Amino acid sequence: MLLVLLMVVLLPRESAAFTPSFVSTFLTTSTSSSWHLPFSPHQSLAVRSVQSQSQSQRQSQSQRPQWGLYSVRSEEATTTTTATTATTTTAPYSFIDSELRGAAMRLHTKEQAPKEGQAKSAVKPSNNKQPFVPTHSDYLQFLVDSLHVYQTLEQIVNTHPELSPFQNTGLERTQALQHDIDWLVRDYNLDPETTTLTVGPHGRAYAQHLLTIQDQIPAFMCHYYNFYFAHTAGGRMIGQQMKKLLFAPAASSTLSSSTAPPPEMKFYKWDGNLVEIKARVKDSIEAMAASWTDQERQECVDATADAFKYGGAMNSYILGGGSGH
Repeated sequence: MLLVLLMVVLLPRESAAFTPSFVSTFLTTSTSSSWHLPFSPHQSLAVRSVQSQSQSQRQSQSQRPQWGLYSVRSEEATTTTTATTATTTTAPYSFIDSELRGAAMRLHTKEQAPKEGQAKSAVKPSNNKQPFVPTHSDYLQFLVDSLHVYQTLEQIVNTHPELSPFQNTGLERTQALQHDIDWLVRDYNLDPETTTLTVGPHGRAYAQHLLTIQDQIPAFMCHYYNFYFAHTAGGRMIGQQMKKLLFAPAASSTLSSSTAPPPEMKFYKWDGNLVEIKARVKDSIEAMAASWTDQERQECVDATADAFKYGGAMNSYILGGGSGH
């Protein structure tokens, strides 16, 4: 049976973990205390409810602490009880863990998030349908399209002064992707004359959407966060499954050198401590969001639906179910 996983985003939160139904097929119970936000090309996109919030929720948000730009850390609030020195610690408000999380939960089904999922369950595919089995060429197309999207993200970040905190963060993937594309073409006899290295429809569509919204900073940052952080979580699980499926010795009959070691694909490796890199980037996003108006924060939240749609379409190259072939 083909083992495939969808991209997920880990948003650190001190709450019970859940494992989406499509992940639990392949994994035992998760030990992570994080929550998962899937990009699924098969997921029902009954998502416009993301754009609505109750008046009471908006009023409660107005009470959140206001921070200066790029100064997200605040002293922990404490309450002193009478006759004791006991204190109660209140965690700082987090735009990512509250408002973006809420938007994501409205896109999850009960099967994916039993306690918080709100979307209607998608129609399950017929059991008679043959599972999609990706090839080296399919994976190459996924890498080529991913490179195009990451290049577009970096181009936008590098040409907008207000996005300077997100330049050279350590999350960038373009050089790693170029290395892996060159390696795959060379070592797996994927002749460039017969194997297309042209960006496919999903990569083109996503890059064009990003260019269209590049001046709408809150909406762009929703895509930036989801796309980069998805790869650091579920993207790495996808990489492990592709490695087992396509690059294990039994699957590597086309390898030009029979003694070549299993690939250490750079797409799934980062220079430095990834946990620390992610924390710094998340803090920068939180600080930027703290400077936004309520309308701008809502624009960021509303972009979640498109982040799911375009991210899921990218995965269809290796998961099937899309029109990229």
